[in-house]
Amino acid sequence: LKREKQTKRPSFMLVADEVQNFVHGGRFETLLAESREYGITLVLATQGMHQLPFAKDVFSNCPTQIAFNVSGQDAQAIADNWRWNEYPEEVRPERITALPRYSSYCRTFVNDHPQVIRLTSYPNIKSTGKETHPSKLIRHSLERWGINRRDIEAKINKFLAS
Repeated sequence: LKREKQTKRPSFMLVADEVQNFVHGGRFETLLAESREYGITLVLATQGMHQLPFAKDVFSNCPTQIAFNVSGQDAQAIADNWRWNEYPEEVRPERITALPRYSSYCRTFVNDHPQVIRLTSYPNIKSTGKETHPSKLIRHSLERWGINRRDIEAKINKFLAS
C-alpha cells in the first residue's frame, strides 16, 4: 500500500507459480481486485482451479488468461467464463482438454473493450538446438541477482542480535 502515495508508480510484476502454496490465510482476492490500480502485474500459475479458494476472483479480475491442456472440470469453467457458446469452434471444453503439449488458448481484451475476445491456439514449441545451456543461464542469474551467502548470514545475525 506504500505505492498508494506514489504519483508515478514504476511497474512491478509478481509471478506466483503454484500460487495455491502462497495464499492460505491471505487476502489474495483483494490483491487481484486492486493490483492494476497500484501498477502491479500478476502472473499466476496453478495446476488446477480446484486448488484456489478464490478461483471466481481470478476469472473476474484477470483480463488476460492463458489455458493449456486442463481437466474436464477446469475446461468447462474456462469455456463458460470465456463464453464458448459465442465462439463454438474455438473454445469448447473438449477442445481445451484435448490441447496438445505446449499449446494453449489465450483470452484477452482488445482496445479495453470487455466484450471483444481474441482466442489463439499456439503451435507446439520446437527445440532448435540453439537454446542456451541451463548452467550458463544459472551462472548469469547468480552473477546478476545473487548475493554472497556470508553477506546474507551476517545481515541475519546482525538483525537477530539487535
